Amino acid sequence: MEKQVQHNFIYNLAYQLLVMLVPLVTAPYVSRVLGPENLGIYEYTLSISAYFILFGTIGSALYGQRQVAYCKEDGKAVSKLFWELFAVRSLGMLLMMALFGLCFVLQGNVYRVYFGILLLELLGALVDISWFFQGLERFKVTILRNSIVKLVSVVAIFAFVKSPGDLKIYFWIYVLSIVLGNLSLWCNLPGLLHRVAFRELELRPHLRPMLRLFLPQIAVQIYTVFDKTMLGLLLPEKSQVGFYGQAQKLIKTVISLVTALGTVMLPHIAGQFAKGDEKAVKESIYRSFRIVSFLAFPLVFGLMVVAPSFVPCYYGPGYEPVIGLLRLGAVIIYFIGLSNVVGIQFLLPTNREKQYTLSVLLGSGINFLLNLFLIPFWGALGATLATVLAECSVTVAQMVMTRKDLDYRRVGKSVLGYLVVGLVMFGVCYLTECLLRPGLLCLLVQLAVGAGVYLTGAALLYRKER
Repeated sequence: MEKQVQHNFIYNLAYQLLVMLVPLVTAPYVSRVLGPENLGIYEYTLSISAYFILFGTIGSALYGQRQVAYCKEDGKAVSKLFWELFAVRSLGMLLMMALFGLCFVLQGNVYRVYFGILLLELLGALVDISWFFQGLERFKVTILRNSIVKLVSVVAIFAFVKSPGDLKIYFWIYVLSIVLGNLSLWCNLPGLLHRVAFRELELRPHLRPMLRLFLPQIAVQIYTVFDKTMLGLLLPEKSQVGFYGQAQKLIKTVISLVTALGTVMLPHIAGQFAKGDEKAVKESIYRSFRIVSFLAFPLVFGLMVVAPSFVPCYYGPGYEPVIGLLRLGAVIIYFIGLSNVVGIQFLLPTNREKQYTLSVLLGSGINFLLNLFLIPFWGALGATLATVLAECSVTVAQMVMTRKDLDYRRVGKSVLGYLVVGLVMFGVCYLTECLLRPGLLCLLVQLAVGAGVYLTGAALLYRKER
């Protein structure tokens, strides 16, 4: 990789490690203090606000990141593009804020007070300009800001959330961290933008391509957020939403390590594509497959095998259903990693939004139908199974669509070794569980032994390939 890509990947991976560590530190405390029911309310209301943010931003983040990458060498064009896209986002988010307030705050919803606080989350989305810095491949700026905000929010949680009655405070910490973090990015704009006259701005040309990226984002939202909404609507006990939300939050946190490369590679590959360097694009993709496999397999098998020891130690009593949810849901870590490479790193930068849209529409349709059938019978476990099958269908569809562009035999040969090493690690860790009773000691031994086995195997693979 080029030096800039390497640095950006290291920055982003370090940040994703921080993102992973923050909930590892706060979740045991929050799960015990607030309890499954309050966490279910939290996850349910956030799933509602997520729809309004989705419709307010109308696909502008991915589109903006890609378009900025295309013209980042032209300061005047980048400045014009920035203000055009910010105007579109502002109009969309102001409309959604008004609708959100009318529907959930003024109408006296049972969770009215929480929805009122979440209005600030929508404001935070309005002022978010991280897409601009990512398009410029200036990841250090956004990562430094996010890291500081994350650390401050951790301190605030331990300082102010003391009992189940502090759920409102937990909401405030969440929304203020988003708003203040996004506003802080504006301090880095001076010197990056040229003066642009208002009459020069053109909003209409962006709407159609933004809508093409908006459709797949709606579909993705169906099987990443709508499952929590359906659990809340179809089941009277909100604790099921809490169990599912905690399991998915941990899985998605782990996934952020695997997809950290995608955030960096999208603008980089878009730049290669803009120069017409098809060979460089494909080599970047093959390299991404190997990195994703190296990161994903130990996380998938590791989460499966440590769940019985991890959940009681981490969440405390009353969260036993999370064990099965983690073991089943861990599979999506690899599926999402693969679809991130094919969809986000290949299809989107090469202007093949139609194929990307079709794949995620297929996944969202499968997820919606399976949720309707499985949730009433199996609750959170049914929602987890629906998510696994949906993510699998997206990955398979994207690979079928790109089978003539990418050599999947070459990909299979390059990742097979990591799969074998991951399975060996799983077997050794499972044997440890059989010898030691599930608990803190077993968990620590599994982590140490698993890391040693996998890293040793991966090092031997690397030496052999060299």
